[in-house]
This record gives sequence, C-alpha cells and structure tokens, in this order.
Amino acid sequence: MFFKELFSKWNLIGNGLILLLVGIFVIWAETSPISLARLTVEDGLIESLTAFLFAVACIGFIMTLKKSEHLKTSSGWWRYVFLAGWIFVMFVFCGEEISWGQRFLGFDTPDAIEKVNVQREFNLHNFAALQTIKYRMLSLLMFITGVLLPGIVLFGWGKKFMQKISMPVLPLCYSGFFVFSYLYGSYYYDALPIDAATEVRELLMGLGMAAFGLHGALRSDDLFRFKRT
Repeated sequence: MFFKELFSKWNLIGNGLILLLVGIFVIWAETSPISLARLTVEDGLIESLTAFLFAVACIGFIMTLKKSEHLKTSSGWWRYVFLAGWIFVMFVFCGEEISWGQRFLGFDTPDAIEKVNVQREFNLHNFAALQTIKYRMLSLLMFITGVLLPGIVLFGWGKKFMQKISMPVLPLCYSGFFVFSYLYGSYYYDALPIDAATEVRELLMGLGMAAFGLHGALRSDDLFRFKRT
C-alpha cells in the first residue's frame, strides 16, 4: 500500500510536471541569470505573483473550512485549529511579501521598525534579528509541509492520527513544489544576483500552497485523506 500510493499515477504526473517547471527556472538561471534577477526585484513580477499565490491559498483554506464534511461531523473546537492556522499563516505571508501594501499605499515606515529592519520596510521578516534564522525556519516549514506530513499519512497509523487531530495534509502530487523549491534555493543561493534564488524559491512554495488551498476548496476532505464518494 505504501509504495502503491507513493508511486500512484497522479503523484508521478503531478511531480513530473512540477519538475519540468523547475527545469525552466534551472535553464533560465544557467543561460540568462541577469534577466531572471530583473524579475525578482522588490515589487517585481515574481514577488507580486508570490503574494497573489499566498492570497489564493488563504482563500482556498477558508473555503475548505466551510465545505469540509469531516470538520462538520467531527466534535471539539480544536478540529479547526490547524486549518485556521494555515489561513493565518497564508494571510501573514501575503502581507509580508508586499510589506503590507506599503509601496502601493505610500505610507512611511515607523521609526521604531525602520531602525531594526534591514530594508527599512514595514514588515517583520526583514528584522535584523531574524536574518540568521528566517531561511532555516522557512526550510523547516517546507520540509514539514511538503515531505514529512505527506510521508506520514502513507502509513495507516499516520493517516488515522492525522484524521483524528483534523490535520490537513498536502496531497503528495504537489510535494515537488516544496522539494524542488528547497533544492533550487540551496543550489543557486550564491550563484544568482541579489536575492533571485530566494524569490524563485518563494514563488515555487507559493505555487505549492496555492495548489494545496485550491485542492481543499474543490475536494475539501481529500486534505484529511477522506476520498469523496
């Protein structure tokens, strides 16, 4: 059962297509790194698209919360905790990606934040105190979301446990977004100009989270490993 689900048709197709997408970014990085870097500047196409994808994920999780039969028929207030957590995290990720609309709305960074923010922007992720750990925290989140939890539910005991605590788990066919995102960011971190590798990594993660949320919006109980009948 483990290998049958791991190497199912949809998992192979989904992650194969993701690999092709990542291959485009690999070729781009190898052949024209400067043009790639131009799109990864602040408020550039890639950063704006990433923020949009996090917003899509947030909306998708809200729809999942409303539509899931599993959540409706389960007991206990805690059954909403993990999904509500994803809604909150995606809302924060979207806001942080665009510095909470600072450049669009044109408001100044408060002095207290400007002093401790390396880019002097209205956000948390650029606080000087977080620079040494934020990438590790993001990598850990990607590993847990894209590898650890989808791997656990391949086992019968893991699936039952996740259903018991109402933990939404990423469908395995989207795991490639997180795995290849991490590998791309790690390999090209020092090879590409400015923060190009980081921005591409966040874009791939955004695609993965958007797919996660939209899948839940369309087939809510799949995230809890209940197949729709």
